Amino acid sequence: MKKSLLFFFFWFFISINAQRNVEATKLLEHRILNQKAGAFIDVNTSNYPESNFTVEDLVKKVLIKGQSSCAGSVFNVKVSPNVSLTDPKRSYGYFNKGTTNFPFDEGIMLMTGFARNAGNSPIGNLNGVLSSNGDIDLAEAIGLDNRNLFDATYIEFDFIPANAQLTFSYLFASLNM
Repeated sequence: MKKSLLFFFFWFFISINAQRNVEATKLLEHRILNQKAGAFIDVNTSNYPESNFTVEDLVKKVLIKGQSSCAGSVFNVKVSPNVSLTDPKRSYGYFNKGTTNFPFDEGIMLMTGFARNAGNSPIGNLNGVLSSNGDIDLAEAIGLDNRNLFDATYIEFDFIPANAQLTFSYLFASLNM
């Protein structure tokens, strides 16, 4: 009798704890879904037409937006790696701060992984292999062989300034996990 009572108590204890874990998981998922509605930076989402802009349009209409009198003409716009706009694994794109307090309303995001993973959710999977080399200019500047650098994304363009001064606001960020 004692063994069966002990077994029943042990089973009952495990059942209660398992139920609590399920409830805690559901609560966490509920909180995440509620936070997701506008609480994260939107990256390459269909909510914004700019997410489907070519890289040239991103430079001209987002990066230099409102400064067209300063930039003059923009040409030779290139992106690397150059993948289709419909590829969810592209490493660049448009971002909008949504309802967050991010310091920029909108802009261009460049990643060493998939740009879409940098926003749109509370728990991002920021990795993603681009299978691209590094940047030759960067490799030369830091004195490394470019074969030792991987997953570089860059946008380059030429422009003829219309004024003596042109400024860009930018932010470099890194996440170590």
